[in-house]
Amino acid sequence: VRAESWQDSGNVMIGVAPLDQESSLFSGVIRNGKFKRLYVDGGTSFEAFSVAGGSPLPVGATITARFNDGTLSFAVNGGAFATAHFGRPIPTGVLYAPVIFFGQRGTTVEVLHGEASSSNECPLDILVGVASLAKKYLVSAVLSMATHALKERIAKAKRRKDVGAFEQILATAISGDLDAVRMAALDSARDFAELRSRYD
Repeated sequence: VRAESWQDSGNVMIGVAPLDQESSLFSGVIRNGKFKRLYVDGGTSFEAFSVAGGSPLPVGATITARFNDGTLSFAVNGGAFATAHFGRPIPTGVLYAPVIFFGQRGTTVEVLHGEASSSNECPLDILVGVASLAKKYLVSAVLSMATHALKERIAKAKRRKDVGAFEQILATAISGDLDAVRMAALDSARDFAELRSRYD
């Protein structure tokens, strides 16, 4: 999440909340341009928090939130992540969604694209295998989801300038006879400068 001026953004809470209830927001709090507090909805008071570069936040600072296995951590401008320790543990075994709460009207922030870590991704060979089987047995809903996921992987590899990952996806799409994925990769390759420089 990025803001041109956190000092002018009032109170902003960034965190996670379970999909099945609204009363358990776990968040970091930016107040008057300083990222120094944590908050849990439902009675827990504000708690002190320290993250490198968080007090005060630089102009145009980007705050990255990472949530995995009941642990929420934050980083400022690509720095080291600091784990948020709340007054009660974040329940596990529950589906969570990212949330941003604003304390005043007119607040504007930019939400940057979130990406799962590679350890949380479905392995590429399994994803291609699922897509190939879905195509073979005409399971259109599964084929559509797998194709979409593979197209997302193509876009992600391009964003990260990861030529190796891009080539692997294209090769598996060709070997798996996945026309839509192959066409998406070829289309994306047109303006993938790092890929073109390897072969020009």
